[in-house]
Amino acid sequence: MELKMFKSKSVWTPIKIFAIFIGNSLSVNAQSIEMKFNPSFEYIIEVTNIPMYWKNNMDGVKSFQIFTDNKQHSTGNRSLCIKGDKLMTENAYWYNQKGGIAFLNLNQLKSFIDTVKGDSISIKVSLEYKLYGDKDAYGLIGISGSGNNGIEYWLEKDTLKHTKEKWINQKAEFKLAKSDNFTALNLIFNGAGEIWFDNISLKVNEVEVRSLKPLKPTKKDISFINKNIMKIESSKFDSNDGDISKIVDAMPNFKVVGLGESTHGTFEFHTLRSRLIKELILKKGVNFIILETNFTESFIALNKYVIEGKGSAEKALEYTLVWPWQTKEMVELLDWIKIYNQSATKKVYLGGMDVQFNHSAAPQIVKTLLGIDSTLTMPIKNELDFLVKKGPYIYYNWQNKQDSVQIFGRNANKIKEYLNSIKSIIEIKKGVFEANFLLQYAENIVYFSNMRISNERDLYASENIEWIILTFPDLKIAIVGHTAHTASNTSQNGTGYFLKKKFGSDYLSLAFTAAYGKYTANDPLSNRFTSNAELVPPTTESL
Repeated sequence: MELKMFKSKSVWTPIKIFAIFIGNSLSVNAQSIEMKFNPSFEYIIEVTNIPMYWKNNMDGVKSFQIFTDNKQHSTGNRSLCIKGDKLMTENAYWYNQKGGIAFLNLNQLKSFIDTVKGDSISIKVSLEYKLYGDKDAYGLIGISGSGNNGIEYWLEKDTLKHTKEKWINQKAEFKLAKSDNFTALNLIFNGAGEIWFDNISLKVNEVEVRSLKPLKPTKKDISFINKNIMKIESSKFDSNDGDISKIVDAMPNFKVVGLGESTHGTFEFHTLRSRLIKELILKKGVNFIILETNFTESFIALNKYVIEGKGSAEKALEYTLVWPWQTKEMVELLDWIKIYNQSATKKVYLGGMDVQFNHSAAPQIVKTLLGIDSTLTMPIKNELDFLVKKGPYIYYNWQNKQDSVQIFGRNANKIKEYLNSIKSIIEIKKGVFEANFLLQYAENIVYFSNMRISNERDLYASENIEWIILTFPDLKIAIVGHTAHTASNTSQNGTGYFLKKKFGSDYLSLAFTAAYGKYTANDPLSNRFTSNAELVPPTTESL
């Protein structure tokens, strides 16, 4: 079924360039599900919530397109294609990059890198490509990431030229420091024409990185799944079938459970998850729901509705600032929690964990300090003014404004230090909780200024969750977000990975996924929602 949006327009503003994160596949054994490095395009998990075939307007260019297809391939069934309509001469990326870029996630190599001796790393890339188009069209292979000083880098190798319809093998080598946080292999195309990539392999210090061929499920895998599978009778929110109860009864004890979803825009994921959350509240004592949305904007608004009963669910969800939670299905869940809280001895709270926005943090600090004493803001007035005025602007433009981000970071740290120095005053006037909450607001501004890559985003999200656990005693938490964030495997290094590292067996990760159908996504070309984004069907050999 189609997801019902209660907002007619997305609150997300697309940037001029686009990327598809590719390269993770699932291999299943009887004990666990683990992410495997697999850039052969046979099994694809999209980390971004976009259609497989995606267009985007850019200055001077009608569109670039990135997609996988089975029409052309060197080996296997699929390959990756980047198409362009015109040579792009203006920079449209924060690394001064021109053209269409596909990122292949390298975060999962970190656990392997830790075992390598020495301080330097050699990454050798081998791939096959085919390029045709105008004479000026070209491709590049790159590595991007950041050094241990936090400064980003972008390394490029080997300009790829026309191949006259033939697949050509290309090799490139990158020398990096072991301490570097290299996060992506970048496949780039610029010009009018198209380039196809396939059969990619990596060697780190001459050691080949895992198997790049998809692993077939064994008879043991299939037997394990058949033995443990549970049928879900209904996806309707108000269903009273006992199917979800059986799943909850089978769950081990936990302190935090991650409820992941493979796409943000799937109706059945919303309704099934809501049914699961209801059962977790009633049978497992879950009393805090954390969404993949911003920490600073969401907490006050959501709990003003579900705890105090003020306002509307729709208005409260607008403060999440991201469209996946601004749906009729989420309204149903909030309405149910509000009614539950009216008679519950242990209330259910909601909040966010993310650090991507900071729009309300500085204004809230100003409001609180002025409410105590009009002179309290004076020592940091310039810093607060800068953050209030520049916060939203820097969020949408930080890729091209590194100098502004550095100033932002210095101001954020000064505000944090000042609030710590007057913490006792805030505690006397507003109470211990509000003082700690305000300091965490300041911490999130620092997080935002430090955030450069998705791993840091997930690390900071996990630290926000730890803060919530320390602040609210006797909590059981359910986290709602994309599986890329909630998964606990070491190869993804998402929020779930850091929580698993911190809480061990007290962190449990569940996920919703699907093989066929359509989902809702934001079309960057029109900045409107589409319900025609279609899942790529699995191969016949997949699980």
